[in-house]
Parts: sequence; structure tokens; C-alpha cells
Amino acid sequence: MQQKILQYVYNQFKETRVPFCYVIFNQIDEDIMAVKNSIKALEEDGFIETFHPSIGAIYARLTDYGLSLHEQSGSV
Repeated sequence: MQQKILQYVYNQFKETRVPFCYVIFNQIDEDIMAVKNSIKALEEDGFIETFHPSIGAIYARLTDYGLSLHEQSGSV
């Protein structure tokens, strides 16, 4: 799930060149709690930063660490 979320945020960044995106939980997966937990874990690990949470979505931004690690992993 975490890789799926990272890929989503990264793809949004590559398409728009905007450093953040709006993540709607049920667009990632039907298990909203799993999405929320994965986002929290990604933030705790320093891959993303989040802001302006709401019930069904959140803004997320890849950190420099998350961006470099994602590009190095070859999952682009």
C-alpha cells in the first residue's frame, strides 16, 4: 500500500511539477483505514509530508528524501 501511495504522489509530481497533491483515500484503495495508516507510516519514515487533513483526503508532498529514494529505487 505504501508503494502505491508513493507512486501516486510521485506521478502527480511528475505530471504537474507541483510539489504537492491532493490524495483522496478511496481513489487509492477501498480500505480507507489502510490508506490512512500507510500515509501516516510514510510520513513517520520521512518520505512525505502531509497537511490540511480532512475526512476523506489529505494533501501530501514528497520530501527530498522520498523523491530521491523513489527515483533511485527504479520504480518510476
